[in-house]
Amino acid sequence: MELFALVIDANTQERRVLQDVLSSQRWKVTEAASIDEAIEGINRHGWKLVFCDAHLSTHRIDSTGELTLLRELKRRCDPST
Repeated sequence: MELFALVIDANTQERRVLQDVLSSQRWKVTEAASIDEAIEGINRHGWKLVFCDAHLSTHRIDSTGELTLLRELKRRCDPST
């Protein structure tokens, strides 16, 4: 069984560190640099794990971005995510 993780962070280096750690534990990792990019990719895999930078909205005009992302994850992902 493949395990899929999503790492959402505007900082490329921080995404890559998490990606390296998770990949070494056999996770299939997808990276997203923004909330919009993450929302676009929600339906691609059955995410079991999601890491999200808590301050992504500082990179958006809309400061409710994290709440929008959480709503979409809750709506579209398995409850065990």
